[in-house]
Amino acid sequence: MGMWDSMLGSYMIKRMAIERRRANISIKPQDFKFELNEYDYDDDEYDEKDELRDVTLSKTSPEEQEGHHHKHKRGCWDTFMFLYNYPLFVVRDFTMPAFEEEQWSFWKTLPTPACGLLFLAHSFGAPFDNMYFWIAYGSVSLIFTLIIAVTGRKKNLIPAAGGIFAVFTLIVSILWIDLGVSIFLDFLSLV
Repeated sequence: MGMWDSMLGSYMIKRMAIERRRANISIKPQDFKFELNEYDYDDDEYDEKDELRDVTLSKTSPEEQEGHHHKHKRGCWDTFMFLYNYPLFVVRDFTMPAFEEEQWSFWKTLPTPACGLLFLAHSFGAPFDNMYFWIAYGSVSLIFTLIIAVTGRKKNLIPAAGGIFAVFTLIVSILWIDLGVSIFLDFLSLV
């Protein structure tokens, strides 16, 4: 039952975070506590819907939250990994749009058409010295950027266009993996 409790708790926090984000209210996991309600069920009358009634979600008091507000100190390894991963995350955010509602960010998605299409063109060997390529690239990326700018400014685009973002992210992530593997193989051939 412990695994189901943690899965249900994380599911409830995610659902509440989505609802709070829609209302522009920030929520932190330490603001809430979960209490497991004990019920005696027969096996034939217990179903999955009863799991939601088994957990009580309540707001924690300020006294209970005091233990959570300690300063986080980064170790040497954590600092190194942060500095190593940060540029990779920036490149990822510029070339691959988020396709989950919790990760939606208008400002991270806005440069995606320009950067992602440029990376696609590079991966497929586009002729960068051709003027017609730049005209086609500029017009296509401008159209997609304007669509995102006009429709995504006030609302989350993931419910309406999540599939398109997921397919684009899948293609770009496959190409990033291919690029990383080819660089790694080139490095190995030098050794």
